[in-house]
Amino acid sequence: MCPPRRPQVGVPCRFDIGTMMILATVFAVLFGILIMLNVPTSSFVYIAIFIAGVAISQMLLFKGKDPRAASIIAGSVIFYLVMVYVCLTNDSREFPREITFSFSGILPLLVIGGFLGYLVGGLFAGGFMIRRKMCKTTPETPLTADGDLPQTTDK
Repeated sequence: MCPPRRPQVGVPCRFDIGTMMILATVFAVLFGILIMLNVPTSSFVYIAIFIAGVAISQMLLFKGKDPRAASIIAGSVIFYLVMVYVCLTNDSREFPREITFSFSGILPLLVIGGFLGYLVGGLFAGGFMIRRKMCKTTPETPLTADGDLPQTTDK
C-alpha cells in the first residue's frame, strides 16, 4: 500500500508580505547573477517574463492544485513565445527563423521550456517550503482575512 501523497507546494494564490519578500529575493538574486555573467540587459526582460509567467501559472492553472504541471506547461508555452518574439525582432544569424517555425524546432523549444519551467517552479516551491518551516505552519493552515499567516501565541 502506498503512503498518502503530500500536497504539492507552489506559489500561493494570496500574497502576504513574506510572499512578496520571496519573490523580490528571487528576482534580486537572479539579476545579480545575470550581471555577474555579463548577460545583455535586454535579456533581463525576457527572463523576468518567463519567471513571472511560471509563478502566475502556479497560482492560476489547475486552481493551484498541481503546480508542477502548471510550471511545465507555462514554461513550454512562454519559452516558445519568447523565442518566437526574439527571432522575429532580431536579424541575427545565430538562431535562424526557420528553426523556430519548423516542427523539428518547435519540439525541442517546448521541451527545453518545460524543463526550465519545472526548475523555476521548483525554486519557488523551495522558497515557500522554507517559509512554511520557519513559520511552523502546515499546507492546511488557513490564511487570515488579509492573506497573512496566522500569528502563533507560543513563545
